[in-house]
Amino acid sequence: MHDLNSIKRLLPHREPFLFLDRLEEVDSPRKGRGFFNLKLSDLTDRPLFNPYLLLIEFAAQTSAYVSAYSSSLQDPSLDKQGYLVTIKDFTVKNTVEFDKEIMEFHADVTLLKNYKTLYRYFFSVGKYIEGELEFIGNK
Repeated sequence: MHDLNSIKRLLPHREPFLFLDRLEEVDSPRKGRGFFNLKLSDLTDRPLFNPYLLLIEFAAQTSAYVSAYSSSLQDPSLDKQGYLVTIKDFTVKNTVEFDKEIMEFHADVTLLKNYKTLYRYFFSVGKYIEGELEFIGNK
């Protein structure tokens, strides 16, 4: 399991913009599963909150970690920072309804193609959204 300390070593994101609590089943750079707990109380001061944008960012951070983890194994001195460049074929499958104080989301990412430093992942966040994203990082 990859905990919050491991995530912070590889990703530049910090609270309140870090939407990744832990990862499991990381087979870098091919696939991984990220987890994020969203507290309903954290959203009370954000009237324009769009849960789908947050879930896309969560999937992007999961993809970024999976690809950066591969780079860190090969060369720990590499700059691990990457960038989300494209979201493709984004689909909303179900409405996000907050029925609990804390909702746990999981994102599954699977590598579709790898062009040197460009990673294309298929992502699925539970029963809510799915699509493809492209991420530029280190190889």
